[in-house]
Amino acid sequence: MLSLNLSSIIFTVINLLVLVYFVHRFLFKPVRAALKARQDELDTSYREAEEANTKARDLKQQYEDSMAKIDTERQEKLEAVRLQASSEYDEIIGNAREKADKIIAEAKIEAQRQAEQKQHEMEEEVAMLVAKAAYKIAASKDSVENNQKLYDTFLEDAEKKE
Repeated sequence: MLSLNLSSIIFTVINLLVLVYFVHRFLFKPVRAALKARQDELDTSYREAEEANTKARDLKQQYEDSMAKIDTERQEKLEAVRLQASSEYDEIIGNAREKADKIIAEAKIEAQRQAEQKQHEMEEEVAMLVAKAAYKIAASKDSVENNQKLYDTFLEDAEKKE
């Protein structure tokens, strides 16, 4: 039957202690070490993921800042080009107006010169006709009928010249 023997109890306690020691040494320690290694690996992966996420956010912010800067520069350059184009347009229009004014002034001077020349020619022609009429009057007899005839001839000559 069952007997309790001190040696058996001591032997059982010693066996139990040896078993606990081996289980602790060869089972619990490696399992705990594997769990700790896995936890460290997870912590490292999490930390690396956070660092990558932070780095990605920083890169995104740099990209957005860069794009905003590029957009600002583009707007500034576009405005500068608009101002330059407007300035060149104004300069071209100003030059064209100056040339047009110069051409108009030259045309007015030329027209006035031609008008003066025509007037001078007409004056010479009228003087010539008056001289001819005076010569004819002096050469002919003084009669009203003759004077009327000379006057009509003078007017006809004047109308033909015009």
